[in-house]
Amino acid sequence: MTIVDAVPGSPAAKASLTTGDVVESINNVSTRDMPLAFAEILTEGEAGTSVELSVLRIRKSDPQKVVLVRAPLVYPAVMAHLQVDPGKDPIGIISPLQPCVRIT
Repeated sequence: MTIVDAVPGSPAAKASLTTGDVVESINNVSTRDMPLAFAEILTEGEAGTSVELSVLRIRKSDPQKVVLVRAPLVYPAVMAHLQVDPGKDPIGIISPLQPCVRIT
């Protein structure tokens, strides 16, 4: 099981999991030949509880123990629009919105 990306602000991002990291085990259960659905079951749980991963990283030769504290995922807001140029196929553009501060 390989990390593709971590949602900004998520427990995985806070633990510095990044693209290319390989999850070797979840709570001491090997992920080799593990269906993705089972890995998802092992990582789910109540907010505030923890899950332990063994992670192989490109920049480190030995597996690293990473403990994640489960939390609800909050996906960043996005803005989308269709860019149309005459004579060309339309292109969809999706951009993350920057967090804003509202002062009242």
